[in-house]
Amino acid sequence: MELEGSHDDIAVQIVTAALADEFARLERSHIEATVQRHLDELHARARVSTFIGIIAERHAREELQRLERSTT
Repeated sequence: MELEGSHDDIAVQIVTAALADEFARLERSHIEATVQRHLDELHARARVSTFIGIIAERHAREELQRLERSTT
């Protein structure tokens, strides 16, 4: 995978790829939008951005798990 863009763009690409494997039944575009939204929300509130990517992944995973459970 060729990674390009800002640090945040790369974080979204990496997290989306990891979650797309885990949530293969969901649209990749939906997964990416979920990751981006959580990353943006965390950036808006954070004083320190060191672990924002990890936290955004955790929040996105939880949301996608709830979505997947509600559709089965």
